Amino acid sequence: MDQAYLTISNKNYSDPILFTYNVIACEHCDFEALGNAVLTNSSKTVTIDTRYPYDFQLLSQTKDRTLVCQIHSYQFSEHGSYLFEIMKINPNEVSCTITQTKASSHYWLPIIIAVIILCTIVLSIQLCHQLYNSRYIDRILINIGHRQLINDETNVTPSTSPILSRREPLILQNATPNDNILGAANSIGSLPSVESTNQSKNSSKKMRVLPKRLQGLDTFRGFSLMVMIFVNYGGGGYWFFDHSVWNGLTLADLVFPWFVWMMGVSIVLSQRSLLKKKIRRTSILLKICRRTLILFLLGLLLQGGDGKPKDLRILGVLQRLALCYFFTAILVLIFDPSENESHVSQWPTRDNTHQPIRAELSNTVFQFWPEWLFILGIIISWILITFVPKLSNCPRGYVGPGGKHEHGKYTNCTGGVAGYLDRTILGSSHMYDYPTCRDIYKTQIPYDPEGLLGILTGIFLCYLGVHAAHTFVYSTRVRRVCIQWIVSGVICGF
Repeated sequence: MDQAYLTISNKNYSDPILFTYNVIACEHCDFEALGNAVLTNSSKTVTIDTRYPYDFQLLSQTKDRTLVCQIHSYQFSEHGSYLFEIMKINPNEVSCTITQTKASSHYWLPIIIAVIILCTIVLSIQLCHQLYNSRYIDRILINIGHRQLINDETNVTPSTSPILSRREPLILQNATPNDNILGAANSIGSLPSVESTNQSKNSSKKMRVLPKRLQGLDTFRGFSLMVMIFVNYGGGGYWFFDHSVWNGLTLADLVFPWFVWMMGVSIVLSQRSLLKKKIRRTSILLKICRRTLILFLLGLLLQGGDGKPKDLRILGVLQRLALCYFFTAILVLIFDPSENESHVSQWPTRDNTHQPIRAELSNTVFQFWPEWLFILGIIISWILITFVPKLSNCPRGYVGPGGKHEHGKYTNCTGGVAGYLDRTILGSSHMYDYPTCRDIYKTQIPYDPEGLLGILTGIFLCYLGVHAAHTFVYSTRVRRVCIQWIVSGVICGF
């Protein structure tokens, strides 16, 4: 998987040719030799990774290493075969070409089929739901029920009817036999059905017990879980279902921010529900602490470390979720107003109510100024910690991967200040030892993507979810909620 064959051929160039390459994902890295030099009228075949495009430089293996030719950003296809041919056309001109000699595999076909199947399932479910709720289906069901009722009535006899067998005949004084029959039928029809009564009681009980759900949030959470599971099990080998090397963004990189954002939304909805039930804030605080502790301990148990405490990774995905949840939930618990302290729109929001835009901004943004002040302090702290200190043998504000980056000048500067703090406070043995940048940048020191300094940005991202929930809870028009979300996303650069 993710491999192709490359045959390097030196047709008639007099000097041995040294083929060097650099992966585009490795920014500002030195070129590496692709095996030994290729002599005149000879060739060799190598296996090459197809996940990233390449830059090639062909050097004459002489004292001055003359550049013969170069090719930029060439992308190979999976399971294909290629011929890299160098030919001297005249004393002053050299031709370098890459030709595909064997067709590649159908790289995109499996995921296209999977997307089509998923879309078909979703559309089929929606179509069945619409048909079930349509009037045409209602007519069919009513007709079927009416026919069944007629058949049941024609088959009922006084000896078999459970109601008639238990009751005396109803005789009306000064009435005809037909009146007595109608009176009995009306009396029977007015009797309550035990089963229907129980169902109505259970239904009303369920309506009182079940809380209101934000269906969009539940759907988004389910989609995120689906992507997370697919990514954790290899993502089908597609590069965009794997984490980025260092810079850049892939679909796999979005899963964690999605969960942090959803956690912020859930914090507001959950605390509002608890406060509405007259639960004390101290009880909510204990609940927050308990959830944080459970989530953090689960993260430690899943880290492993070969069963040795000295190799246990202290921070991880669940641990960061726990810490971001703790600080954000405490912030909301302290500064968010109660129901009787602030205007709260009916949930869910509707477009049939009006609220002045100034009042709406006050309810959704300005009344939470202490929270925004705290979040602003976190952002400023992260910027100062990241870009102000000067580390030994590292430039000020360096946030690169180290290793081969910048031609190997900052080999031991992986992660900048963030990596330095983790290695100093946590210790190298308690960090993630195989970051995604190791294969490409050849880094030698550990780097934890869920390190200490990242907790600050995680809290900020979680509070963006809190802000989204505030706009949903305190706004009175769906259109204004969407506009506020879009404007907030543009301000944050999303």
